[in-house]
Amino acid sequence: MENPDFRAPTMENPVVSVKSLAIPRATRLSTGGFTLMEILVVLAVIAILIALTVPTLSSLSGSTSLATGTRQVSNYLTLARTEAIKRHTVTRFVVVTGASETEDVSYRRYGIWEWNPEYEDGEDPRRWRPLSSWQDLPLDAVFEPDPPTYIRDSIYAEKDGASIRGDFFFQDEANVFEEMTGGEEFKMQYIEFTPSGAARQRGGTERNIMVVLTAGIIAPGESDEGEPTIVYKNAEEGSPNNWAQINVDTLTGRVRIYRP
Repeated sequence: MENPDFRAPTMENPVVSVKSLAIPRATRLSTGGFTLMEILVVLAVIAILIALTVPTLSSLSGSTSLATGTRQVSNYLTLARTEAIKRHTVTRFVVVTGASETEDVSYRRYGIWEWNPEYEDGEDPRRWRPLSSWQDLPLDAVFEPDPPTYIRDSIYAEKDGASIRGDFFFQDEANVFEEMTGGEEFKMQYIEFTPSGAARQRGGTERNIMVVLTAGIIAPGESDEGEPTIVYKNAEEGSPNNWAQINVDTLTGRVRIYRP
């Protein structure tokens, strides 16, 4: 069928009309939107991807927090040793196990204290005084309050049995002391460093002092035995799958970190 608007070019009219070259309406491509079914399928795929990604991100976040906390604690232990040597005094790396006012700091707050020379002069009633500011572990990381059994099954324990032979940091009440600072009383457990750089823990008999950090939180209240209870993060069969062990050599005071 001929297009009535089409005019062949002639010598008198060499220009072809644009209108005459227009594509017939019936042959133009349609540009319709998405159907409801297509939209629902896309939303379902997005929901599945989110469900698969969130646990992974949560696990990565917990690992990062624990790694950060472990590095900071290791640095503070080393700093306590360095200050004992430099000041020719006795210092203590301390972990708060109870506070008279502040909440949510037990087994998360730590710092460095030193022997108070003003106590001997009668100018200060405290035997020990803070040498550093308080530091807190990330919210989803805590010091393990009980000797953990899960470290025995670790890869590093299989390779080096000596890594899990030592005195656990919180196992003995002999290395507990209480002092006031900032108008608040704190109960703390400690590792002492001497002017020679050696480390010691009252009641300890082994070469190593073991400090364990894990991904989790301290549950409100206490267990039937009066001890704090940890709710582990990403636990399997009641044991965490992410932790860090810091060993302090009592002879040299040096620190070593183990990870599963």
